Amino acid sequence: FLLALLWFAPGTAFGPHWTAGNLAYALSHSTGALYFSSWFGIYGLTFLIVFINILIFLFLEHKKYRAAILTFLIVIFIGYFPFSRFLTPRHVSETISVAVIQTDSPTQPDRTAKEQIANFRRQLELLDQVGQRWPSINLVVFPEGSNFFTSLSLFGDSFTLSQYFARLFPSSVIILDNAKTEENGYFRSKTIQLDSKKGVLGFYDKYLLTPNGEFIPSLIRKLDKILALNSEALNSVEEFERGESYPPILFAESFSIRPLVCSDVASPLLSRTTGWGRPTPDQPDI
Repeated sequence: FLLALLWFAPGTAFGPHWTAGNLAYALSHSTGALYFSSWFGIYGLTFLIVFINILIFLFLEHKKYRAAILTFLIVIFIGYFPFSRFLTPRHVSETISVAVIQTDSPTQPDRTAKEQIANFRRQLELLDQVGQRWPSINLVVFPEGSNFFTSLSLFGDSFTLSQYFARLFPSSVIILDNAKTEENGYFRSKTIQLDSKKGVLGFYDKYLLTPNGEFIPSLIRKLDKILALNSEALNSVEEFERGESYPPILFAESFSIRPLVCSDVASPLLSRTTGWGRPTPDQPDI
């Protein structure tokens, strides 16, 4: 919550989202630690790490070397023993084929009309290649800010576009695109979920915005005002407004998916499955 206070600003998410540097991530290789964190979260695992280290220190301080060595060996055993060999893997009835469309376009605030047209043409070429080479694909993902659907909508109505996707893939394919939209004077990072056969399924507005990139924290604004810096860099930031809800789950025919955009991934609260609904046992969760 301390980092949330540092990044606080009106309209931004508040909570234990920013977990970079958390001690629990040092044990991400350990099956035992992963199993423990599935019950108590990364903060419960951090508490356990600190508690065990204090326990060893107290044993050594009171010259109880046997207890310290025994505790240390138990921790090493739990941390490195390959428990995964004895766990029954979840059965998945089928694999999911995913295509990620990248156009090697650098991130920049604005693009010229020529750059936008060239990027859109490249997106069309790559998507056509996917449809021709891998017609049985299940999921197509465009990167944040790709604006593919927005650009495509300029060249036809909804019926024409639906026919385009229907001809491109013989069966139902989920396509995720992200666009920068403007609402009420603020920008939003909007993810559009489309089924090639059924049309648009829904939208998701990015919930966890990037500080100093998509919004300026109130603390930075205050310091800029107190020090009379009048920073041009701060004044030039195009601020975003966060979405009103957590990332939703989209249930496709053979899998379920939750879209996370950029800094959304940093939050265990947003990315964990528990609490937002689970897929059926034979459905992979993406």
